[in-house]
Amino acid sequence: MRTFAVTSLLLYALALHTSMAGMEIFGWILFLLGLLSVFVVKKNRAFNLPLLKPAALYIGLCLLSIAITPSPEPFIKRIADLTWIFVFWGVAQTLILVWSDDFEKKLKILWIIALAAATLVGLYQFFSGYDFIRKTGDHLPQVGHYFRSTGFFSLCLTFAYSMGISGFTLALPSRRLHKALPYLALGLAGLCIYNSMTRGAWISFLGTIVLLGLIFFKKLTWRQIGVAVVSLMVYMLLLTKSDGGAKRIEHLTPTQTDQAVSERFDVWRGYLSMFQDHPVLGVGYDNGPAHLLEAYQKLGMDQDFVSHAHNDYLQALAETGIVGLLAFLFLLGSVFWKAYCLMPYRPDWAISLMAGQLYVSIGSLSQANFTDAEVNHFTIFNWALVSTLTWIYTRSSHSKGSETLS
Repeated sequence: MRTFAVTSLLLYALALHTSMAGMEIFGWILFLLGLLSVFVVKKNRAFNLPLLKPAALYIGLCLLSIAITPSPEPFIKRIADLTWIFVFWGVAQTLILVWSDDFEKKLKILWIIALAAATLVGLYQFFSGYDFIRKTGDHLPQVGHYFRSTGFFSLCLTFAYSMGISGFTLALPSRRLHKALPYLALGLAGLCIYNSMTRGAWISFLGTIVLLGLIFFKKLTWRQIGVAVVSLMVYMLLLTKSDGGAKRIEHLTPTQTDQAVSERFDVWRGYLSMFQDHPVLGVGYDNGPAHLLEAYQKLGMDQDFVSHAHNDYLQALAETGIVGLLAFLFLLGSVFWKAYCLMPYRPDWAISLMAGQLYVSIGSLSQANFTDAEVNHFTIFNWALVSTLTWIYTRSSHSKGSETLS
């Protein structure tokens, strides 16, 4: 069973960079393996893993919202996005079952290879405007002389946020393979984010580095600070001076706002109006798009663009009210805190896991990352790693003392 579990986890990690179908297949295989490990093989003695309670609290409030609010959408469709909790639990349980130095090494080697492969595909798309996998370039919008990359996926946004969380989460742990690999991991992620021409992801990438620098400023050497500052300056120059980057930034100015930006502002106004009308429990989970035209009409807006909120926090606020938003923020905060608590044991994993979470959380201000299935899979993989390492190291520290783990 252990060999099959190791293979499934490695294939799941590969699929996170390449295939939504693979994520679903191996995600549910890992859920079944988790059940077997707990209830049949009994290798893992705890059903209730770290982070399961805040995750279950958020899921429970969403289910309550579905139960008490009518919707034109079928019940099965409304709950489909909530099944991530089973995959999260299964991945974490299976990781606990197989975790060892040897498995960690295999995981990181495959991970960096998968990230590099996705980056190369993205670079080819960026310069050629052609996708040799899909045999077309219709899904690669042109910006200046270049094209917005999607990697192995079909959307630029998915590519940007999936590869971003990949690079940040892998960065410091990869140093145990080679001291240059953290720079390679972040460099590859940075290229994917840039080539996607996703402005929200650019901000998330820069914001994550700045926030991490502020959080751990007292622990940084002057050399590390210098490397971070130079890297930020180079990336800013790339964004502002390159043909594609400059055009994307120009369209953020009030006089040249493009359609995507103006539509997003209208959507935000519509969802904010929903919250103002239903502040406590919202209009109902997954009901936002169904109420959007009504919100436009109430605001006197001549707009027919219907979408999710392009903002995970505003989406939660409008659909599940202040109660649901607080539960969502409690979940995100719990994950971040658990990752931070790994600092005495595995600071490499702790900082990188926090970085991945910050990157997606900042990006969620302008994109629905939590309901983008591919990004959601990578997010819960990050959470599963937090849960696994918390389980392993805190239990070990109680029995052996934390000094044996440093």
